[in-house]
Amino acid sequence: KKEWKQLFSIIAISFLSICLFSGLFSNALNLSAREDKVYHESNMAEIYVNTTSYDENDYAYISSLSGVKAERRISLLASNANSTLNVDAINLVVADDSPSLSIPILTSGESGALVMNKFIEDSKYKIGDVLSLSVPNALKGVVNVPSLNKDTITLNFEMYHCEGVQNSSFSSPLVYVNKSLFVESISKALDDLPDLFKPYISTFVDGMFNQIIVGCDNADTVLEQIRTYYSSKDNNNLVIAMEKNSLPSYQALRQDVDQSMKLTFVFPLIFFLVSVLVIITTLSQM
Repeated sequence: KKEWKQLFSIIAISFLSICLFSGLFSNALNLSAREDKVYHESNMAEIYVNTTSYDENDYAYISSLSGVKAERRISLLASNANSTLNVDAINLVVADDSPSLSIPILTSGESGALVMNKFIEDSKYKIGDVLSLSVPNALKGVVNVPSLNKDTITLNFEMYHCEGVQNSSFSSPLVYVNKSLFVESISKALDDLPDLFKPYISTFVDGMFNQIIVGCDNADTVLEQIRTYYSSKDNNNLVIAMEKNSLPSYQALRQDVDQSMKLTFVFPLIFFLVSVLVIITTLSQM
C-alpha cells in the first residue's frame, strides 16, 4: 500500500505495451483483410497481357486455355483537355459492356465514366462534372472529314466516382468506361462525320483493343503458355504479359500491408524492452 504509485506505474506501462502491440497488430490484420476483400469483390484478373495491336486469334487462343476466363480491354494514355487542372497524363481503360474481371468498386455516383477517389480529392472536379480527355485518333484518314484529320480526338465524359486500389501520388489517375460509352463519346466528338459511317465506329473501336486480362487458378502455367504462344508467332505483337503481383498498384498496396505487419513486431519490441527496464527498476526501488 505504501508504494501504490510505483505499483500503478508498473501496471500502466504494461497495459500501454500490450495495447500498442494489439493495436498495431489489429491494424495490420485489418489492412490485409481489406486488401483481400477489394480483390475478391472486384474479381481482379490474375494476368494482364498488353499488345501493340488487336488480333482476334490471340484472344481466341487465350480464351481456349483450360480454366481460363479472358476479356478484352483498351488501355490508352490520354491527356487532360482541361488546362486548368494540374494533371498531364490519365490512364483510360475501356472495357467490354459486361465485364466480369477487374471490376471497379463503386463507392458513390452511378455507372458511367468512373474515376478514382484520389483524383476527385486532388482536382477541382465534382461528381457529375464533364471530364474532357484527348486520345490518339485511331480513325485518322479513314474518311475525308476535318475532325478525322487531327492527331487527337477530345472526348467528353460525365464523370462518376470509383474506388482505386491504391491512391499513391506517383501513379497517373485512372478513368474507367465501358465500350458503349466510349463509342458514344467518339460519335459526339466526330459531329461532322457522315451518318453513314457512324455505325462503323464500334467496329473500329473493336480494332483498338490492346489488352487481354485473364482470370485463372494456375497463373504461372497459363502465363508460360501465353508467352510461348506469342514467341512462336511470326508477327509477335506482345508488349508485356505479367501477373497481377507485378502491377504497380498491387505492389504498392502489398508493400503497405507488409510494412504494417513489420511495424507490429519492430516498434513494440523496443517499447517492450523499455517497459521491462522501467518495471525492473521500479521493483528494485520498491
